[in-house]
Amino acid sequence: MRYVVYAWVDDLTPFYIGKGLPNRPYESKSRNPHTLAKKKSSLTKGTFSVIILLTHLTNDQACSWEKKLISEIGLESLTNFTEGGDGGNTQSGWSTERKEEFRSLMRTVNSNRPKQSYGEGSSNTFWVNNGEKNRRLKVGTEVPEGYEPGRTPHLKPYKWITDGKDSRQVPLDYPPPEGWYPGQKKAHYRGKPL
Repeated sequence: MRYVVYAWVDDLTPFYIGKGLPNRPYESKSRNPHTLAKKKSSLTKGTFSVIILLTHLTNDQACSWEKKLISEIGLESLTNFTEGGDGGNTQSGWSTERKEEFRSLMRTVNSNRPKQSYGEGSSNTFWVNNGEKNRRLKVGTEVPEGYEPGRTPHLKPYKWITDGKDSRQVPLDYPPPEGWYPGQKKAHYRGKPL
């Protein structure tokens, strides 16, 4: 009795019906590319929302309701790949021919997808470095002179020092301040050392 049935909606119009455990409506992993593209588009417009339709269901009940709702709305109006009720295994019961057709379609979709160029992405920021320091800039910002794209790993080896209350990472050649010594602060859980 832990399953939910939910809808992903764009401007109050459902585009995906799903079922799963209570956190599934808020996850994007293991989704078909059409559903994710629609979600991204509605997120960009600010019209995306999640509606929990039914809660406290068994897996069988959730599958049944998912199937019923997809049928009532119409598969052609949704981004779902199947009529539902298959518990997330969208290819269960598919013939070998149908699976190959689907794989071919996905290859075409992915090959036609525009490649992200450096600096683009969901966060609209990118990293630059001057060989010593990394900086994060907004896309569209001019790269400062002497900086190049990407992050640079630590150029100097580091060590940990502690005063028993706090820990810091410092360069190997850094002399520790008075009261500080090599190592990290001991981790505690509820007053007991780990």
